[in-house]
Amino acid sequence: MRDAHHDHTRPSAQVRARDATFASVRERYIVLRAGGAGVVLQTAPFRYYLTDGAGRTVLATPANVASSSVAAYSIANPPPGQFSTPETTTPPYAPVTYTVGTSSITAMSGGTFQGNLVSASMSGTTYETTRVVAETHTGSSAHLTLATNEGNARHVTFDVVPDAGGFRFTLGFDDATNVVGTDVAFLSTPREAFRGFGGRHDALDQRGASVTSYVQEENQNPLFVPGATTANNSGSYLFPNGPLAAYNVQASFVSSNGYGFLVRRPELSEFRLALDRPDAWHLGLYGAGLDYTISVGGAAAVIAAQTSIAGRMAEPPLWALQPGIDRGYATGEQSAAAYYAKAQADLANIRTYAPPIAYYRLEGWALLTAAQVRDIANQVHALGLHLMVYVNPYAGYSIAPNVSLTTVLAGGYEPRTATGAPYLITTPSGAPATILDYTNPATIKFWNGIVSGALDTGADGFMSDFGEQVMPDMVFANGETGVTMHNEYPARYLAATRAAVNTYAAAHPGREFFTFSRAGFTGSAEFETGNFPGDETADYGPASGLASLAPDMLNRSVGGSYGYTTDIGGYFEATGPTPKELFIRWAEWAALTPFFRLHNGGYRGTEMPWDIDADTVAKFNALAALHARFVPLIDRLWKEAIATGMPIVRPFWLAFPGDDLAARQQQEWMLGPDVLVAPVVVQGATTNTLYLPSGCWQDQHTQRVYAGRRTVTVAAPLGTVPYFFRCGARPIPITSPVQLRRGVEGRRATAG
Repeated sequence: MRDAHHDHTRPSAQVRARDATFASVRERYIVLRAGGAGVVLQTAPFRYYLTDGAGRTVLATPANVASSSVAAYSIANPPPGQFSTPETTTPPYAPVTYTVGTSSITAMSGGTFQGNLVSASMSGTTYETTRVVAETHTGSSAHLTLATNEGNARHVTFDVVPDAGGFRFTLGFDDATNVVGTDVAFLSTPREAFRGFGGRHDALDQRGASVTSYVQEENQNPLFVPGATTANNSGSYLFPNGPLAAYNVQASFVSSNGYGFLVRRPELSEFRLALDRPDAWHLGLYGAGLDYTISVGGAAAVIAAQTSIAGRMAEPPLWALQPGIDRGYATGEQSAAAYYAKAQADLANIRTYAPPIAYYRLEGWALLTAAQVRDIANQVHALGLHLMVYVNPYAGYSIAPNVSLTTVLAGGYEPRTATGAPYLITTPSGAPATILDYTNPATIKFWNGIVSGALDTGADGFMSDFGEQVMPDMVFANGETGVTMHNEYPARYLAATRAAVNTYAAAHPGREFFTFSRAGFTGSAEFETGNFPGDETADYGPASGLASLAPDMLNRSVGGSYGYTTDIGGYFEATGPTPKELFIRWAEWAALTPFFRLHNGGYRGTEMPWDIDADTVAKFNALAALHARFVPLIDRLWKEAIATGMPIVRPFWLAFPGDDLAARQQQEWMLGPDVLVAPVVVQGATTNTLYLPSGCWQDQHTQRVYAGRRTVTVAAPLGTVPYFFRCGARPIPITSPVQLRRGVEGRRATAG
């Protein structure tokens, strides 16, 4: 239950009486309103409150601490089993604080984890704002000048303007000299949940955690990372950046208390969510100033507001929503001839086994000659399929087509050091490399050629890989450094790619293109038509295996990145080929998600269903056909997501507000409003125990009807994904499992 003063636009009489500075309450407040939200600005001492349409306070800052403090803050990778970053010193919790001193950010300087955060630190003195000394305001906006306990050395500017579903707050300084950090804090209630933050694997509610907003690469279960012998926790820990590390990062969340918070700056930031104290949360940013939007309302309204700012994924062509198969490029692929032979074998097996797919992706196409690629493209098209390939911005990486290190350096397309020299990094194998600078117009022109060259092969799209390698001291053509560009880079990379694809499409009417990507940050979604969770490990675990997928998908989906495509089979199979059971369970998991895409074998080469046995082929084909049946529904839901931000797959906390037990479910989801999905993620299981929220639900395998708000156990033999329709709903045409199998067999017979 909220504190008493949280239910009014002004603090309670008890709070006012406690503060001797209140000479006249009416004269000490500025009240702003816009739409269904309001802001109450207390001028002395400075403090503010967010209110809803009924005037109830949904968010309030704490009182001033009335002191300065020695700053000694740090962000470091938490050790295995630890879910929060210990600060050297707990930051003060006050409406606005800032640190004057020095700061540093250190990142991995080469190899597999190039660009990942090692540590960040800040030292000096932390000051706070005290009172309003100058103001201009209207009924919906305000510009304030705030005094601080640093004296007259500097003032903080504090601007409030209406924004999507609420208000935008912009903090700056009249003199930013040596300001290295800016922080805000807010009060919390005992049961407040904090949801979102992008592709985090560990939980759907980050209460009690520190969440760092920094794009990371290749985080995996440490049991499967060579050399990670000291990090041997096989739970939710991700080596080397901890359980909350993510490729796709959103510096935003949806609160269960009727508001949402979105950071609009790209620098490294850290949320501390009821961690240091149970009644408050804290945001700190490594930079001079802050910019954030607070939207007020229920979860659906907040998601709509936040995604209207951060962007929503564009709709892919219908063919891309159909199942597909990737011929991956394995680490240490022996030769171009061997890879070409594998592709030819794939096409022969597709003819034989007739999987119900719509596209084939040739990841290692850059190994082949133009004639070989054209030959494969012709065969793929003759099968009635679309061809996809691969690109990345990693100059020097072995399968980056036409992006040789020599070419990039000769053209000056790379970021520089502080002295103006080309900034070199290394590939995972240790070879010299760099990345492309998308703030340079010459690089954009070069990249347009790369994209058009890929599409000229006959390809209808590609995976846009990587994007996490920016180092803090890189200098870009627009003058920015890696301090801001590390998180901003994926959006620039994807924006350049989307623009190039759109230009090519305009010149080639009748062709429809699909791209999907890996790295992302707030603002990336509008340039994507799909994204994947990074390089998962072929295991069942919650760190980077099968059980990690649902939290990742559901967390990023509420931030506009709702086109999630997993690697069926798991990309890194460190302990041997993907076992049959895991392979099939992974296909079950993907069947009722936005995409169904086979991709595995990063170490040993792609394992196709026919590489295992005939039973695997039959089960894979049936699951692919199941996904295909849901494509019309997925397409309708995608259109809804573009219009409203409501994701295609929905966490139970969003679909069933007020049901606390539903909110705790992390391995189930809703596909739209009427389809409940509960895949098996436990090795050896033949049943699944799952939660049915309130309502009436019909098992689509047995047709048994269940009353909701209860836990049930259902049969889940291998090849079966448990799913339910809301009673009376018909989201897709009715087809029994027997009819589905007959349909697949008929397709195979026709192909044969």
